[in-house]
Amino acid sequence: MSLAHGNAPSENSDWNRHGDPPVAGTAPGPLLAVKGLGKALVALLWANIGIAVVTAFAQMVVLLWLTNRDSDGLDYALHRPLGLTVPVTALGIASTLLTLAIVVVWIVWQYRATRNVQVWGVGMRRGTGWAIAGWLVPIVSLWFPAQGMHDLMRGSRPDASSGSLAGYQAAEPLIGWWWFSYLATRISAAVGAVLTIGAVTNSDWLTPNRILLVSHLPAIAAGLMAIRIVTLTTERQEQRMEAARAYWGSLTPQQ
Repeated sequence: MSLAHGNAPSENSDWNRHGDPPVAGTAPGPLLAVKGLGKALVALLWANIGIAVVTAFAQMVVLLWLTNRDSDGLDYALHRPLGLTVPVTALGIASTLLTLAIVVVWIVWQYRATRNVQVWGVGMRRGTGWAIAGWLVPIVSLWFPAQGMHDLMRGSRPDASSGSLAGYQAAEPLIGWWWFSYLATRISAAVGAVLTIGAVTNSDWLTPNRILLVSHLPAIAAGLMAIRIVTLTTERQEQRMEAARAYWGSLTPQQ
């Protein structure tokens, strides 16, 4: 569905409370709907948090079993309790599939929301392409996504005006905490996985399982903060779209 606009804005329009129009005298370019994607993303994030909580509990039980047998020298692969390890493995597979779905929906949502911010004329450090590439390119993926989300949250604010980043320096500290928790999750999970290589006895598996158990804490924290970030950013974009409708008349975002 294409963008449609009606009559010129009235003199009583309150657009300036929501940011100046990017091109004087004309309606802004096509806006992209983000509300539906935002809701879907939040639902996926909640589901992933639920799986993380259940997995952490299951791994805690496995860890207790290992702790009671850390000196018996038995081969873990041969003597592990299948009634405990199989559910943990199944939960891990479910979490991986759900994470892949989150990545896809998140990137599409972030791309569309970033496009809207650019249509509104609010300055960002990078273009829409980096909303996707920032997550995929090695090395820069350690900080580009955080910067992109920071600019997106600020640029979606109803009071963000067109022009450079200097025009709206309101901080978004939640982004920093979210990204710290996300990186802590990735690093701790990677370390735990590496330590399982070559592990044979029950004692060998103790440390990896402890690290993997601890990795769920920043994962749950990152998930909760991600829900807040997505919800708040989507709400801000909806507020700006409402302001645009009030200013230009009929204004329908593309699906």
